[in-house]
Amino acid sequence: MTTVCKENSCTGCMACTAVCAKNAISVETAPEAYNAVIDTALCVDCGACRRVCQVDAPLPLLAPRQWLQGWTADDAQRSRSASGGAAYEIEKAFLQGGGHVWTCRFSDGGFRIEEVGGVDALQAFANSKYVKSDPSGAYAAIREQLRTERVLFVGLPCQAAGLKRYIGEKNAERLYTADLICHGTPSPQMLEIFLQQYGRTLGDASDISFRTKTNAGIRYQVEVDSVPLEV
Repeated sequence: MTTVCKENSCTGCMACTAVCAKNAISVETAPEAYNAVIDTALCVDCGACRRVCQVDAPLPLLAPRQWLQGWTADDAQRSRSASGGAAYEIEKAFLQGGGHVWTCRFSDGGFRIEEVGGVDALQAFANSKYVKSDPSGAYAAIREQLRTERVLFVGLPCQAAGLKRYIGEKNAERLYTADLICHGTPSPQMLEIFLQQYGRTLGDASDISFRTKTNAGIRYQVEVDSVPLEV
């Protein structure tokens, strides 16, 4: 197996798949590790994938300038948020200022990086997700928007690093990123294994929440004949 970075070291940021003009790279996921695998029959050995790989070419680390903490002053929004609603308020302000916001939502049985369609759509993107999301297609769309618009990306540190590597220096001054504190996010396959113990699958779910105000752990909700079932 030929991989972009050292085997079982892939962060799953998928910058390499976005930059490959020959579609020669696929990210294989497993509960144990991710791997960006190169199809040598398609590869032309241009090196673009390794230039954007944060494992092969790490971004420099910067010291924090200031530490702040905060939460939304909207009591109703705070009750609907998993971590105080700070991300919601930052995203709302960015949208109201005319920018674009990209972050993670759960839809159609998967966790994906998508553009927020406006302030009214923010709630669908709220709350913490404790599995890695799929940024397929997002990096190219963000790079195109950055030609003329400001973009806020809210995601995992590895995804923010992958996006920065993919974007490069051109128009980078219009890109704002908010990294989530991360101790290592597992593959969605881990969540599938858990849910299968209860006879559920992600594909059946209309909504899923990892933190609730009423009990610890995961609340899994699936609509069956308009009746919500929870685990």
